Amino acid sequence: MLLGHTESIWQLIPVFLIVASLISLCLWVRWPTRNGLRAFQGTMMLFIVSGLVGVLLHYRSNTEFVLEVYPAIEGMELFWASLTGAMPALAPGMMIYLGLLGLFYTYQHTVFAN
Repeated sequence: MLLGHTESIWQLIPVFLIVASLISLCLWVRWPTRNGLRAFQGTMMLFIVSGLVGVLLHYRSNTEFVLEVYPAIEGMELFWASLTGAMPALAPGMMIYLGLLGLFYTYQHTVFAN
C-alpha cells in the first residue's frame, strides 16, 4: 500500500492475500482446529501462486518497456535488462518466500496428530 500498489486488480491481489492470511491466522490461533490450519495453509499456497504470477507480470512489463526504449536489444541482454528494469522483477518472490515460510511452519503440525 505504501508503494502505491493499487492501480489495477492484479496489484490488489497481494494486499488481499496478506489481509486474508492475517485473518485466517488469527482465527486459527483463537480456535486451533484442523480446518482452521488448512485454511491458513490454503492462503499460503495462494501466496506462492500470486508470487509466481507477479514475477511473470513484472518481467513482462519490464520487457515491454525495455523493447520500447531499445528496440534492437535481444537475447541475454534483453533478459538481464528485463530482470533489473524499473519494476523489480523478483520483488514478488517475497510472496513465494512468505508462502513457503507459512507452509514450513505448519508442516506436520500437532493438530494433525489426532
